Amino acid sequence: MGVPPQMGQAIYGLPNSYYTDQAILSREISGIFRRTWQIVGREEDVRNIGDYLTCTVADEPLVVLRHLDGTLRALLNLCAHRGMRLLDGSGTCQRLTCPYHSWSYDLDGQLQRVSFPTYLPGDFDPSTVRLHTAQIDSWGGFIFVNLDPSADSLSIYLGDMRKRWEEYHPDWEGLREVNRLTYTQPFNWKIFMENSTDYYHIPFIHRRSLELPPVIRNCSSGSHFMLTTCTPEEHYERFFDLVFPNSYFHIGPNKIQHFQVVPDTADRCAIDIRLYQTPDQMKAYPLSDPTKHRDIAQILAEDFTICRVLQQQAKSAFFRVCYSAHELEAGVNHFDRIVLEHVRR
Repeated sequence: MGVPPQMGQAIYGLPNSYYTDQAILSREISGIFRRTWQIVGREEDVRNIGDYLTCTVADEPLVVLRHLDGTLRALLNLCAHRGMRLLDGSGTCQRLTCPYHSWSYDLDGQLQRVSFPTYLPGDFDPSTVRLHTAQIDSWGGFIFVNLDPSADSLSIYLGDMRKRWEEYHPDWEGLREVNRLTYTQPFNWKIFMENSTDYYHIPFIHRRSLELPPVIRNCSSGSHFMLTTCTPEEHYERFFDLVFPNSYFHIGPNKIQHFQVVPDTADRCAIDIRLYQTPDQMKAYPLSDPTKHRDIAQILAEDFTICRVLQQQAKSAFFRVCYSAHELEAGVNHFDRIVLEHVRR
């Protein structure tokens, strides 16, 4: 299914400038975020024709909507006239009308009407004007977009991850959001992603909030990374899966957690965490029952403290990872290597 990590060798991580330099972040935006599939919502968020949500991917404003034919569309939320934002938030619309000068587009992004057309040039042809689009697809109810028109399909991008997830949890479409946590934190986005795939720190940073179940499988899948654990007393597996570049799934029998990290500046990022359950899981494992769920807020507070310190440490010219605890940090090494491959292209 994947490529086993190399064990026991010296590993050199990212240079400190990758955590502090705005120019590096600009290269990551263009070389990573504009070329990879990004999760922007769920199918149930745009269930009916005309339903829409707005989002931003790699600085590009987007409208994701349900078309008349029932399929999804991703349009640039940018009027072809003066670049005004067409829609905000979420809702339902029959057309996209610019609030600035009232140019109006259909759900395909085709310009349908302009105000005061006699003032426009004589050769102006509305039929040649349409909004830019992005690739869009979905899997398991999650909606993904990709700004790169030549990028591989979502199916190819996810690769082995789809089969792995489907075999563990058969009803991804039946998941519904049951909780959401959002944070803005003063550290580079990669520091949090590295921490999320670092299994080495758990018994020290989370000594009271988590146990350290043994790693039973650990391998890469394309740009992604899969870590499987099983606690002896529970007798079931948990998945801790990195979907490159900025998503992380924790998949267990009572819920699925999705973490998404979005860079703001070189030393600040937004972290969005959503918890999902099926209706049956909601009944069997209600979030209100503390005996059935760990305190995610406490776990995050512990992680954030470490990440903030690491961001300060990254200012040192001597800051760099030199060695790896083989399979306990294999995900960190994999992530850093894929970042370098994309940025240096």
